[in-house]
This record gives sequence, C-alpha cells and structure tokens, in this order.
Amino acid sequence: MRVMKENEMRYCLIQNQQINMITGRIGYMHSDFNSDGESLNSTWFDEVESRNSFKFQETLNSVIDVLQNDPQYRGVIRNAEDMKLLCSTRPNSRLPVNLHSNSYGFRVDTDNYAFLLCCNVNPEHYSFSITAYLRETFDSHIKNAEKGIRFINSNYKTLFTIPDGDTIQITLDNGEQYTRICRYVDDYHFQTINGFEEKYVNLFHICQFAELMEKNGNTVVPLRSSLPDDCFVYLESTNEIALIQKGALGYFQTDYAVADADENKNNVILLNKSRKITPAQYEAMKAGSMFGWAVPAADPKNYDDKGIPLKSKIRELGDSR
Repeated sequence: MRVMKENEMRYCLIQNQQINMITGRIGYMHSDFNSDGESLNSTWFDEVESRNSFKFQETLNSVIDVLQNDPQYRGVIRNAEDMKLLCSTRPNSRLPVNLHSNSYGFRVDTDNYAFLLCCNVNPEHYSFSITAYLRETFDSHIKNAEKGIRFINSNYKTLFTIPDGDTIQITLDNGEQYTRICRYVDDYHFQTINGFEEKYVNLFHICQFAELMEKNGNTVVPLRSSLPDDCFVYLESTNEIALIQKGALGYFQTDYAVADADENKNNVILLNKSRKITPAQYEAMKAGSMFGWAVPAADPKNYDDKGIPLKSKIRELGDSR
C-alpha cells in the first residue's frame, strides 16, 4: 500500500467504457460506515463483467480484510476515525479539488490486481471507494499515457503536448470559446469530455482533430494544469500592475498600482507569492500572454526553480519568442 501518484488519481473516477477496456478496469465499490462509525455497508458495481472472476472476488475480499484488520495497514478502513487519522498524517495523498473534495488516495497492489482506494473524510455520498484494475494492463496504460497527448497541424507538425487529463481551449472563428478535458487513449488517439466522470465523449485521431479545427477556422491552446488561472505582472513601461489570465493574450488593467515603482514591483511579488505562484509559473504566464499559450516558453517545466530557462531549452525558447 502506498500513496496514489498524481497520474493515477483520475483513474479512481467513473470512466467511459472505452477507457475502462484499455486500462484493465474491472469495477468499483462504494462503502459507508454506519452510525457507529465502524460497520460497513458496501455495494459493488461491475464495469467489465468478464473480468470479475472468482479469483478476483477472492482477492478483493482478502484486500478488504487486510485493510480493516491488519495492524501493518493501520486498519485504514476499520472505522471512520482511523481512516481520517491515516489521511491527516499523509497530506500528499490528498486528491485535487477538481477530482474529489476532501478526499485522499492510496494504491494497494497484489500480484495480479491494482486497487485504488479513495477515502472521503467528509463524505457526502460514501465513506470510501475501491476501484479495481488488472495490474499489468493498468500499469502499461499509465506508462504510455506519460507521453502525453500530442496536438499537431494537418502536416503532422507538433504544436504542443499536454498531460493526460489536462484541458484545451478551443476558439471558434466567431470568437466563442469553450474548454474540453482530454484523455489519452494511445499515441494517435484521444478523447474530449466536458468534465471528469462524464461518459459521453468524442474520440479523435490527432490528425482528424487537426484537420477539423483547420477546416472550421478554430484555434486550440493548452490550458495547462501546471499554470495558475491568473497572476499579476509589473509593466515597467507604464508603471502598472496588470493581471494575466491563462489562455488570454495580453493583460488586464488593475487598480493596485501606486506612484512608487519599487513598491509596485514588490507588491507584484507579494500578490503572486500569496497565491503560491512559483517563478517558473510566473515566467511561463508572461510568455503565454505575449507569444501564445502553445509555445514552449509558456510551459513552466521549461524553467528552473528561479524562473530561468533550462539550458536544454534556451534555443527552443528563444525561437518561440
């Protein structure tokens, strides 16, 4: 048993059947602690029934027994209080708010199966869930998905790449905009969905998507989850404090500026620091607002902790500017 990795967290959600098949998903269980805080009410949901074998059922029952009763695992699902204690001492297991509110994720492996345990410390619907996968199939898909989703033009030139589960912004020729979450299928296919846990999806070949966007006069940019929604920037030429919004070109005026330039510069640092915006994110946000959000310079992974472009990316960043 270990803390769930970031690239595993979205797989504890309900998915469409195509993703279920290629990830080796079997099904999931929702469980509630009764009013005494200890006894359980559980319901199992089959998703790929052919994988729910007698061997799997034996393994699932064994895993639940171990998580409830084995001191090695601190009785993580023995009762509500023990579960909350385990989660509170492992803050790095907390799931992103856009996936689950007040929830913590762990992974439990056996020889053949992987179980994703999602603990809800302030449950609205259930106390915890366990989602089951064929371990080898699941790990293979996770490894492949690390390559990310590639966006190209109709000539197969790579425009940008986003991680599985990140969002794109599509701007129509009339200026209307909408966003879509993208899920990795394989190196040449991806799905778009309106939100996590949505079963209705559009499946695209990367070239098909490029041709469709070009035909309709649409533009596509990444809304990277590694970037903040917005940040403040100091404009030296006008002694202003402006606001940059992810996905938007240019900047928006604010009324934060004062007459003293040094004070404005310091206030920008303090404002961004209060939002926990790193120097790498700050530099990437500035580049995106000036040169477009698809350029390499708009990706914080291309900077070090001080916001300086990585040596291996200096030429690439220079070209994009």
